[in-house]
Amino acid sequence: MRRLVARLVPLLLLVACPAPGWAASRSTPVVSVRTFPPVSGLPLTFENQQYVTDSAGRVQIPRAPGTTAVELLPRIAVGSRHVDSRTIVRFARWFTVGTESYAALDVYRQISWRFVDARGKPVPFGRIERLVLRSSSGQVRVFRTGLARSHWFFARRVSLIRGKLVKKDLDYSVQRVVVLGADVVNAGQQTFLPESGHSVSFHLAFYALTVRGEDALFGSPAGTHAQLQLPDGSTRELRLSHGQAVVPSLPRGNYTIRLRDGLYRPAQPLVLSRSQVAVVPVVTYLDIIVVGGGLLALALGLLLAGRPYLARRAARLATGGRGPAADGPPS
Repeated sequence: MRRLVARLVPLLLLVACPAPGWAASRSTPVVSVRTFPPVSGLPLTFENQQYVTDSAGRVQIPRAPGTTAVELLPRIAVGSRHVDSRTIVRFARWFTVGTESYAALDVYRQISWRFVDARGKPVPFGRIERLVLRSSSGQVRVFRTGLARSHWFFARRVSLIRGKLVKKDLDYSVQRVVVLGADVVNAGQQTFLPESGHSVSFHLAFYALTVRGEDALFGSPAGTHAQLQLPDGSTRELRLSHGQAVVPSLPRGNYTIRLRDGLYRPAQPLVLSRSQVAVVPVVTYLDIIVVGGGLLALALGLLLAGRPYLARRAARLATGGRGPAADGPPS
């Protein structure tokens, strides 16, 4: 019996007087913090001491007795974290919901894009002069360089609505895409959500243009060279084969076409809004000869019609003088 009592006494003393470290941890007040959305491995710093969220996005930070969570939160520095190669979370602000303290996180996504024409064929990045995007939060972003690279976009934010935390996705709309000085999109028609995917395609108003030179009088193919004035005022020289040249991909806009051949080459204005054939008339030497000959014949006809004796004399000369004697002019 004495031996049993001797063994139980140390155990009773251990229960009655717990170890100093355990007693300190149970008595030290803490602030429980959660991230929203929940993110593990996010660093938080308080008084030069770093803490890291667990798999549920929670962390407990010790506080001095008498210090409230409201007083403590502004002194906590919340870091950022690469969740994956295309996602970053960054601290936005603190929210208190009931007795819970939440670190609201903004989400950023890395987005890449490509440009395609009306037929779905890629448009090289080098042809794009400017890209203008507008977010649903009102932010406007303009890209003039680095279009072939991926870019980071603010994708999701946290709001407090009716006492509940809500994740809100941001969308972006295409406002302008400028090529050769022409805008090749309809503002606001194309949108994308960075939260929905890492790649997006922008469809541009690019069309095929067929330039056809025609003889102004006969309508036959004419011309070997043409000059195409682009929307930005620059020009492009075209070589025609059998009076025709095809430019497979041009941005919509205002153009001017002029043939290099012929005597009279009027400029032909064109509004390119679909794939189309532009017929450019040209006055050739043959047209001049035909028109000139016709006018000469008409003039002679009018002259002879007004002077019948000249017609009879011309007929007698044409028959070698075997016709009747010509009457003289009327007195």
